[in-house]
Parts: sequence; C-alpha cells; structure tokens
Amino acid sequence: MELLVTLDENYLAPLETMLCSLSVNDPGTPVRLWLIHGGMPEEALVRIRRFCQGLGWDFRPCKAPEELFAQAPVPRYYSTAMYYRLLASRILPDTLDRVIYLDPDTLILTPISPRERLDLEGNLFAAAAHTAFSQLTDPVNRVRLHSDSPINGYFNSGVLVMDLAAQRRELDPEDIFRYAADHAAELIRAFAVKRVMFGTDYPMWTPEEEVERFEALPLTAAEKEQIYHVTAEELLD
Repeated sequence: MELLVTLDENYLAPLETMLCSLSVNDPGTPVRLWLIHGGMPEEALVRIRRFCQGLGWDFRPCKAPEELFAQAPVPRYYSTAMYYRLLASRILPDTLDRVIYLDPDTLILTPISPRERLDLEGNLFAAAAHTAFSQLTDPVNRVRLHSDSPINGYFNSGVLVMDLAAQRRELDPEDIFRYAADHAAELIRAFAVKRVMFGTDYPMWTPEEEVERFEALPLTAAEKEQIYHVTAEELLD
C-alpha cells in the first residue's frame, strides 16, 4: 500500500501512533510510506526510517521544491505545508499513480488497504464524508463549488485516496494558489463569522505566525474582533 503523510519534526509522536494503529488494524499489508516535508532535520528522518523498518515497511521521504510554491499565498492564511497534499502529484515520482493520504494524527481502527483499490470514477480525490456536520458545512461547500444547489456532507481532507496520474493531467498549481488567495475571507463569511473562533495549530506554527496570516485576510475590523474575542466569549459565557 502506498501511503502519504505530510508533517514536520513536531509531529513525529502522533505519526508513530498512527503507523502503529495501522499495523495493528491492517495486519499483513506491506506499506511504503511517502513523506513530503519542507526540510525536516536528518535525525527526524532517521527516526521515521527506523520506525518503519521496525514494522517491516519501506520509507521514502521527498523534500518539497521551494520553487513550486513561489507563488503560493503563504502570507494570507496558509502555510506552504497545507498545499503538499494538493500538489503531491508534482512532488512524488511520476511512476507513482495512486496513494492514500492520512493526516499524521489519524487513529486507524479498521483496515484501510481496500481503499487503495477504490474506483474514483474519474475523480481526482476521494474523501470520507461526515453527514452529521452537513448543516454547518453545506454553506461553505456551496461557495467553494459556486453552486446554488443543495450539497450534502462534510468531507474530511485528512483521509484521501488520490489519483496522482489524473492530477498530473488536470491540476494546475496556479489555479490552487489563486483560489486560496481569493476565497479565504469569502469562505469564512459563508460559514458565518459568528461561528468562527481564532486558534493556532501550535507547534506546527507559532501564534505569531498564525496572527500574521489572519491579519492579512481582507476582513473588516469588526469581523476580526468577532473571531479573535467575541465568539470565544459567547461560547464560554
């Protein structure tokens, strides 16, 4: 099974937990772990390699080329690491046609290897849907897809089946970067500003980095105040 993760050295412990849960709940499945990273220290790569060797798996790290993300709107809200899964087809070897992507903090409770053979019916990605959250996320999806039609289901981008061959043919990095830059504030408003609370993903990024990205969004002062303070105060009141 071809498995993809993206992370930095701060997420090694969650990654090891995820891999251990996979080995227990999908036993006997040979795994080749692909890691896309932005410059992970050698000692961290050695640690992952040894962990994989202990499970009898192969490990293939790939450093993301900086030039690929030269036009990525990093100052707006995203880190370049957020794009790695979307542009994996431009980073991983051309001989690799399909992978399963997992967030490193995922806990595997059932076998996932059958998903590698999932018929994507011409789609570039497949993701798990959580219909219980559709009331909150359907407005966001309607904006994202420019659709006035009902859209049902919340899709978890932390668990993906990816057709890399099709993505190489159809995905344009510039389109992804342009969309991320143009629609972040629009998506927040579609979700409803009063439902958004500011938070940071430490230690992946520092609070200072997250504040800088958030401040660059084209939101009004009142909207930022709501997200920074008021939503949390109303929630905890």
